Amino acid sequence: MADENEKTNRIRDIKKKLNQRADTSGIQPRKRKVLKPHEHEVPTDWKDATKVEKKKSRIKYSSLFKKFFIYSIIFLGVAVVFSGIKFLSGSNTVSNKNIDIEVLGNAFTSGGEELALQIDVVNRNSAALEFSDLLIEYPKGSIGDTEGDFERIRVSLGTIDPGKTATENIDIVLFGKQNTTKDVRITLEYRVKGSNAIFVREEIYPVTISSSPVSLSIEGPLQTSPSQEVTLKIKTVLNAEEIIKDMRLKVEYPPGFEFISASPSPVLRDNLWDLGDVSPGTSKTVTVKGIINGQDGEERTFRVFAGNQDSKDPSAIGVVFNSLSHTVAITRPFIEAALLINNVNKDEHAVSSQSEIRGSIAWANNLQSEINDVQIEVKITGNALDKNTVRPQNGFYSSSNNTITWDQNSLGQLASIDPGERGTVDFTFNSLPLFSGGSILSNPQIVLEVSIRGREALGSVAREVINTETKIVKIASNLQIAGKALYFDGPFANTGPLPPKVDIETTYTITWNLTNSSNRITGVTAKATLPSYIRYVNAISPSSENVTFDSLSREVTWNVGTVNSGTGLLGGTKEVSFQIGFLPSLSQLGSSPVLISETVLSGRDTFTNTTIRSTKRQLNTLLTNDSGFASPQDRVVQ
Repeated sequence: MADENEKTNRIRDIKKKLNQRADTSGIQPRKRKVLKPHEHEVPTDWKDATKVEKKKSRIKYSSLFKKFFIYSIIFLGVAVVFSGIKFLSGSNTVSNKNIDIEVLGNAFTSGGEELALQIDVVNRNSAALEFSDLLIEYPKGSIGDTEGDFERIRVSLGTIDPGKTATENIDIVLFGKQNTTKDVRITLEYRVKGSNAIFVREEIYPVTISSSPVSLSIEGPLQTSPSQEVTLKIKTVLNAEEIIKDMRLKVEYPPGFEFISASPSPVLRDNLWDLGDVSPGTSKTVTVKGIINGQDGEERTFRVFAGNQDSKDPSAIGVVFNSLSHTVAITRPFIEAALLINNVNKDEHAVSSQSEIRGSIAWANNLQSEINDVQIEVKITGNALDKNTVRPQNGFYSSSNNTITWDQNSLGQLASIDPGERGTVDFTFNSLPLFSGGSILSNPQIVLEVSIRGREALGSVAREVINTETKIVKIASNLQIAGKALYFDGPFANTGPLPPKVDIETTYTITWNLTNSSNRITGVTAKATLPSYIRYVNAISPSSENVTFDSLSREVTWNVGTVNSGTGLLGGTKEVSFQIGFLPSLSQLGSSPVLISETVLSGRDTFTNTTIRSTKRQLNTLLTNDSGFASPQDRVVQ
């Protein structure tokens, strides 16, 4: 009973709370939106029901077409995949696995001789192979590295019925080194009924070259010192049973090789020989001499090729029968003698005429043992050598053979040189004038040949060691320009007062002429600048000369071109004149103003292969080369 009263009281309390007014002091009133009128267009009649039905019909048909198209694509893809699997698995009507290419022939052959091959194509498919072609490819020569070095034979086999065999007999000729393998590639191209696709079946047949048709051998050093002369003897022997016509030999030289001579002489450039018709067993030898340049530790490889003449290019080898390489290692010489000209170590030097030339020979013992009785010689020759100026230090110069010698008598240090010991000997000389007595030295040069020799002590045995080196000194041509300012003389009639007066223009003539001694010079130009107070008149004589003026840089340029040797000395003068105007200012009163700045002449010496330059001093109003000029007509007056 007590429980029921408690429940009744609880219900009464809940009702009381529900009916009690809540405290709304902390609640903000909510802002209500104001509704605005909105106009709608209402159709006044019903739409055409036929159009609606047609639209629904189009949507229905479009959906059906899309479904049909998707199903068709899926079906086609499944069919292609299924057909491919069936074809590759060999269970289809035609499969490459059911086609055999069998080659009957010798797996060994002599280079240059015919190799007979029988090729059988067996069709084990249930369908015919239509439009069948057999393609045989093999190296044309002994190299066969590029696409053009392969011989190709194409034979039509027609239709090969199921279970049938097509046979083709061919003869090929292979070339190569002994015991090398050449691959003969045999390809069957065919079609199947109902398809335009071309299918391919391929087989490789390796053949070993038992002997080369041409044997090559190279006799030469395996190592040498830098800048030393080497000799290579290249021998060819014909191993084939038939004559080879128009046989060629070609040598590819390595970088740094300088060709000197060959026996017999090459027929093209310095590396192609015509050996003519070679009979079986006949040998031919070509000897090549040259200098190998390089650094210690480097290698130089010579490559030799033998073959017949190219029918399209007589200067090339058509089919290469054999090839061979020969590598020469460059090592430091046992005893070294490096010749430096004016402290520079290079093979060719260019110097100006009559200048003093300093030579230094740096020697060294590179062996692990001492060298005794060392002798150093330098032979100086050439048409430009002035024998009267040769001056050796601690050596003896013999004018009869143009040789300077250093040995233990003149330099005690050379009696015995310890391992690793180094030293130098020095000398000087001059070149002759390039123009003297009405004659010119053509291609002036001086050749220096250095040799060093001694005996290496090996117990009770003495071995001679020797090393040589050659340097060339070429003399640059003496290209000069002479300039003069004129008023009374020259090709133009000048105007204005002389001496020049302030604010009155006086015109002058500037004349340039060239002289050149021994060598042909190309690309010759002469350039000078005009001061700001000088006006370029643009009068040139002769008018055929190429003289230009740049108004911004104020530079006058004479583009001479080529100047031959002897120009201005033995005839064939080269001269040009142009006119300028001078307007003196009060600031120049009493002075002899400059008319043209220093002239710079430059060009390329074709013999020394160097750029030569010469300059001529500036010219002013002091006209010392004008026959009508008298001092003080050079000074500005008022």
